[in-house]
Amino acid sequence: MRVTNERGFTLLEVIVVITVVILLLGAAILFGRPQDYANTNSDSDRQLGIAAIAQALREYKQNTGDWPLGIPAKDTSIATGDGNYNLCPFLVPHYLQGIPLDPAAGTQYTGQANSPTYTDQRCDVSGVQYVSGYVIRKDDKGITVSAGSTVGIKLDVTIQ
Repeated sequence: MRVTNERGFTLLEVIVVITVVILLLGAAILFGRPQDYANTNSDSDRQLGIAAIAQALREYKQNTGDWPLGIPAKDTSIATGDGNYNLCPFLVPHYLQGIPLDPAAGTQYTGQANSPTYTDQRCDVSGVQYVSGYVIRKDDKGITVSAGSTVGIKLDVTIQ
């Protein structure tokens, strides 16, 4: 009779290996989900918007020798309408093609704010109203243009 040294796995070893594989698969599913970059993209758009406004303000000051008139000392919305600061007459179309709009809060429209007709026309066209979603203020440090963020931080640029 022939004797061989055949070895196999015990039931306990098989159960341990299966358990480890299941745990690794579970961890891969839990931690390997695709990242949602929508918030990051919106914040990038906001940074680009405030940077474009800041650059246009720099060019305006360089060409005219001073900042646009009446920029308030406290954070004020860049928009048309009472209580806001309208940058459009100073910057569009010479320094910007249009006032940049926040991806979530910005809009341009004609008609009344309570029943708007949304438009892609520039803010310097008669009857076009806008809410940029950005704020502006002037203080001893210069002019600051700010935007909110999807992660709760304030994005801003200060121009001196």
